[in-house]
Amino acid sequence: NFSDQIKIYSLNTGETLELKISDLKSYNDEKLCLVVKCLQRCLLSEGIDLEIFCDFGPGTGLGGSSSLTVAIIKALSELFYFQITNQQLTDICYDIERNDAGISGGWQDQIAAVNGGLCVTNFRLNNIEVHKISLSQKFEDYLNSSLFLSKIGTTRKSDTIHRDQKNVSNDLSYRPKMQAIVELADKSSALIGDERIDELGKILHEGWLLK
Repeated sequence: NFSDQIKIYSLNTGETLELKISDLKSYNDEKLCLVVKCLQRCLLSEGIDLEIFCDFGPGTGLGGSSSLTVAIIKALSELFYFQITNQQLTDICYDIERNDAGISGGWQDQIAAVNGGLCVTNFRLNNIEVHKISLSQKFEDYLNSSLFLSKIGTTRKSDTIHRDQKNVSNDLSYRPKMQAIVELADKSSALIGDERIDELGKILHEGWLLK
């Protein structure tokens, strides 16, 4: 905006934030914190007007904060002409959420937002492998028409869920359950890759019970 002002507006929550470029580095309030952390990471040195809008509100468990972070960093990379690979984008957005903003969680939401589509992710000790499942347009349309999201009117904080998960991670039943969930993920990707989804609903239900 050719000034020293940063203006942020959230269309979802109605929140607005205005601050000077000189105050960006020291900003540490809760209001629109994640958005500001993205601007801090990019070392923003010019005034900017930023409007954000999400298809759903916070606390729904659909990975909205990761999608927002990825969208902002990607938009800034296009605006200021700096090259960024998918892996770099994933790493940066993970670091912003987990370390800069202090939001607990794993890598899966950033990976999904960066790569798009249906992905199979193999987590190793030293690296992460991401493979996209190639779908025909006909099957993708059929799959989309077979899945529904229903708003149930409640929200939750991921920090609480991850804290609870960490507390039970030493339980004897934890590792077998996690292994069973991984096996279900492998089975699901195979079914989708073969364009067979008759058993997918049952697998989703079984996975939910394990969780």
